[in-house]
Amino acid sequence: MADRAIDRCRDAWRNAGLIWQDRPGDVARAQAPRHSPADRSVTFRQIEGRVLVHSHADDKAAVLDAVGLTMADLFDSQRGAEYHYPDGRRVRRTPDKKFSQNGNTKGRSLFRTEFGDATTVYVAEGEQDVLALESAGVAATCSAMGAGKAHFADWSPLAGKTVVIVADNDDPGRKHAQQVSAQLDGIANTVRVVVAKVGKDFADHYAAGYGLDDLEPRAATESEDTTDLLADIRSAAELDDMVLPPLVEHIPWLVTEGFGFLAGAPKVGKSWLAIALALAVAQGGMVLNSIKVEPRAVLLLALEDGDRRLQTRMRAVNGDDPLPGNLDYLTDVTPQVLIPTITAWLARHAADENPPLVILDTFGKARGQRRPGEDPYIADYQLGTQFKQAAKTVPGSAILAVHHTRKMSADDFVATVAGSQGITGSADYVLVLTRKRKSDEGLLSVTGRDIHEEEYALLVTNGIWHLDGYNLIMAAEAADERRDKGNLNERSQAVLEFVNSRAQTSPGDLVTELGIERRQASVYLSRLLDAGRIRKTGRGTYAPLLEVVT
Repeated sequence: MADRAIDRCRDAWRNAGLIWQDRPGDVARAQAPRHSPADRSVTFRQIEGRVLVHSHADDKAAVLDAVGLTMADLFDSQRGAEYHYPDGRRVRRTPDKKFSQNGNTKGRSLFRTEFGDATTVYVAEGEQDVLALESAGVAATCSAMGAGKAHFADWSPLAGKTVVIVADNDDPGRKHAQQVSAQLDGIANTVRVVVAKVGKDFADHYAAGYGLDDLEPRAATESEDTTDLLADIRSAAELDDMVLPPLVEHIPWLVTEGFGFLAGAPKVGKSWLAIALALAVAQGGMVLNSIKVEPRAVLLLALEDGDRRLQTRMRAVNGDDPLPGNLDYLTDVTPQVLIPTITAWLARHAADENPPLVILDTFGKARGQRRPGEDPYIADYQLGTQFKQAAKTVPGSAILAVHHTRKMSADDFVATVAGSQGITGSADYVLVLTRKRKSDEGLLSVTGRDIHEEEYALLVTNGIWHLDGYNLIMAAEAADERRDKGNLNERSQAVLEFVNSRAQTSPGDLVTELGIERRQASVYLSRLLDAGRIRKTGRGTYAPLLEVVT
């Protein structure tokens, strides 16, 4: 039997013939019973002691029943979970959400009292939510016995902390958040209250695929005057009647208004690409030799370059054309005045016909020394948000920050961006540039809130990048072809090319033409057939997916 609940769920789903997809970090999504194979409406997150499950389409209990599982199967131990407090209190939770206590039941300790260097601590209503918050990467705690018992706890471990109370989305939960907030008055540095975007509590919110930055703010006390808070509320009907300006695309399909990242490994060529983007946009030329852009003012913050290197690279990229007066640059700005400098420059171009573009190379130069104990996620997200707010000061403007990727690879290219998830979580779009050393082939992976997720094949010559193809469509196709080719070894690739060059091929043809042993020839053809690279036309005969016209 599986030791962890998520493994038990995986086995049940696969035994039922349903699709299960594992994702990084003990996360998975799966096909719901009686839904099409394209469905992925059931999501899973393993936390300490159990798996959190959310069904986006059907009743969760019915979904579990359809694959032979019960609520008890969602716990590592099917008897439920046991939570241990520092002062000896032990809380037991059964799968049907019944609680019992033993040990030091008169203790006043919080569930967690040691927070390391964290300056921000999240407070939830129950132990399960604390474990979910810890899985999300933050320090968290709760008082014992659930809602309405906050006054029995010792809250002194939160002295001087920035506290975020995650209230349950019901009346007892909201009242409990008010009680906790009152207990923390004069203890915590600051207190704010948030609630789940989906479901009752953070565990529901987290199971549904939402993160810390998706939590929604709430007033800390019921007595607050909410008149001003609701002043800007509008109906969907009003939204339907609005005439909104179109999204400003500084570089179509790549860079939009707002704040984004261009990330890549050291020396991969991202600074050369940043210079090329700055020059093309300032002049209203062609980005990557293929994408027409409108001219606009550009500020290049080349904080790792000096005048000599910048001049050399700009001249190399621009060829015989003079460097544009519409491109401003700075090479030395301290982190303390960086965002005010950007905001002042944007204000200078607020009346321009085309909103301005700022390129920051690199984002690392904007990050001051992190304070001891400062939460990395919160710090990264807050810094990204500052840049995002700076871009909003001039509607339609954009700030593109060049940043590094981490050394460790990942299936999701966004996860390769250096820093915590607060970095990419704060951005409107992310571009990741990759290239193998000593290779002239690169790949630009793109995703964003208003950008179609895609990968484009690039080529580089003496630092100058261009698309591998005449347009983005052809570059995307070239990226697919490279990926397909990279998944085949040299001999398999040779066999595929041979089959694609003929109307019909048999194992004997490979023996005669390629010198492959007959048994191996059959193996290669079978593997290509299973991979969907070729088709079978008869017994022992194979052909290209598309007919060869002779």
